[in-house]
Amino acid sequence: KKGGDEVLQAIRSTIHRNSENHLKMDSTKTSKEKRDSTESH
Repeated sequence: KKGGDEVLQAIRSTIHRNSENHLKMDSTKTSKEKRDSTESH
């Protein structure tokens, strides 16, 4: 049971790190898309 908890903890920290990277990528991507759309209009 304790081993499973440790695995869950590792998975949670990995997901947290991935989601943070994803958010950073999304923010840069959306700002670029906004710039492109304003230039095209």
